[in-house]
Amino acid sequence: MSAGALSNIESLLAAQGIAVSPSPIPAELGAWLTLSLEPGGPKQREPGLSPTCRELTAPESYLLLCLQHGVGLEAFKLAVKELVARGALEYRRVEKERTPGWTTRRALLCDGPRKNAVAQPALLPILELYDAMDKRSFVPGGRVTIEGGKEITGVPIERFARAATNRRLNYRDDCIVPLLVDRGLVRLRGYKHVLSRTREATRTPEGRVARDELDVVTENGSERLRALLEADPSRALEYARATGPALLLMDDVASELASLPQYAPQGGSELDFAALEHVDLSVFDYISHIGKMAGPGGGGGG
Repeated sequence: MSAGALSNIESLLAAQGIAVSPSPIPAELGAWLTLSLEPGGPKQREPGLSPTCRELTAPESYLLLCLQHGVGLEAFKLAVKELVARGALEYRRVEKERTPGWTTRRALLCDGPRKNAVAQPALLPILELYDAMDKRSFVPGGRVTIEGGKEITGVPIERFARAATNRRLNYRDDCIVPLLVDRGLVRLRGYKHVLSRTREATRTPEGRVARDELDVVTENGSERLRALLEADPSRALEYARATGPALLLMDDVASELASLPQYAPQGGSELDFAALEHVDLSVFDYISHIGKMAGPGGGGGG
C-alpha cells in the first residue's frame, strides 16, 4: 500500500474519532493496524467569535451591529449590564413598607468586588459617573428588606439615569465610535450636514466582516444556547466563553445565561451571568431626555 493511500486512510479515520497506532503508518505495517474508537466520537469545540469580536465590549458590539440606527441609550444600558456581569458593580434591590399594603421598591448600583479590575475604555465612563455621585446607605430591619440581607451603600438606579442625562454624556459619538475607529472597524467621513457637529461613521471592510459575524451569533445564539443547556451544559459554558460580551445583546436568554455559573470550573467565567438575572434598567426608558446621550440620531451605514 502506498504512503499516500495510508495517509488518506489515517485522515479519514481521524475525522471519525478513530486513533491509529502507530502514526504515521509505516508502509510495511499497512496490513496491521491498531484502531481505537473514542467514546462519543471526537471532542467537538464550540464555535464562537473571532478574537477581534470577542475583545469588543457589549456596547461596542451593539454599535458595530447598529451603526446606522444605534443610539447611546441602548449602548449605555449594555455597558451597565456588562459592569454588573464583570463584578465591577452590583445590582441590589430594596423594599420598604410605608404602610400596611403599601411597599416601595427600588434598586441600587453598588460597588462590586472587581471594580478596580475594569480596564476596558468603553466601560470606564460609566464607572467614572458612578464614582462621582453621592451614595446612599440602607440598613435591613424593621420595614426595610434588602436583597442579600446586609447593609448596602450605592446609587439609586433612577438617580443614576438622571445623572447621565444631566451630564449630556454623548456616549455613542464621544466614547464608543472613536474606540471602533481605533480598532480599525469604523472610519469617519465628512459631517452629516452643514450645522452638524457629528461626522458620518461607516464600517471599514474589517468592520463589515466583524458585523456579519456578530449578526450570525446574535441571530442564532439564543436557540444555540438553549439547545446546549439541555444537551450538554459544559458545552453551553464553552459557547458562552467563546462568544463573550456579545451574549449580553440577547435579552431573551437572561434566565438561560443565569444558569451557567453552576457548571463553571473553579474560577468561573469572566462574566457572571447569574448577576444579571434580576437586573431591570427599564427606568432609563422612562426618562425620556436621557436619549440626548445618543446625540442627533444614529451614525452612518457601512
